[in-house]
Amino acid sequence: MIVISSSIPKSASTLVYNYQKDLLALANQNNALAQEEFKKYSNYGFLRGIYFQNFLTIIFFKTKYGNIVIKTHSKPSFFIKLLIILGLAKATFSYRDPRDIILSAIDHGERTRKGIDHSNACKNMVTIKDSIPIVKSWTSNWYKWKEFGNVFFIRYEDLMENKLSYLQEMSEYFNLKLKKEQIEEIYLKHEKSKNTSWNFNKGKTERYKTEMNGSDLFLCNQEFKDILEDMNYSI
Repeated sequence: MIVISSSIPKSASTLVYNYQKDLLALANQNNALAQEEFKKYSNYGFLRGIYFQNFLTIIFFKTKYGNIVIKTHSKPSFFIKLLIILGLAKATFSYRDPRDIILSAIDHGERTRKGIDHSNACKNMVTIKDSIPIVKSWTSNWYKWKEFGNVFFIRYEDLMENKLSYLQEMSEYFNLKLKKEQIEEIYLKHEKSKNTSWNFNKGKTERYKTEMNGSDLFLCNQEFKDILEDMNYSI
């Protein structure tokens, strides 16, 4: 199986990706080798998208080494859909309140500008006003995955509230048949390591309520009104 671990950026995508790697590794020890080999080909497991050339390479890795998880922020492109329709892949998509995404992205951008993250992620996200159109473009993939279906949605706020439940649900979605003790092992492993993760900000929900001033919150509520309603977030 190939897992397409897609997301809106700053929606716990790295945590979900690491969860999924560990789920597959516990289900089949050979997956650790498969993931290690794929990491050498990709950007540490990340691909910007899946196109014809890497579509063939992905199938090669799956055939030669075993199951792999692919981290991406991609929409369900033609070749992603093809992998899923052919039964070779399953997909998940993580999303989050866009107002909190902005705050988390600005935090990440600050780390980038200080030289802590050399990937240059979020480097242009300095103010809330300037970040709004960027996050709006990111949320478009939520609509595209919703239209396509064939995806397991992961809502950031629910994940933060009950990670064990999501781990169990993902295990069932991937048909891994892991034991409760194995699920708890993965959960505890990442709880111990989260504060040393380079990509971890605060892990808080509804940050916008206390970290945005009145004018910025009003602007976000106006700009994201339809998106917030569609994603079932309150205004």
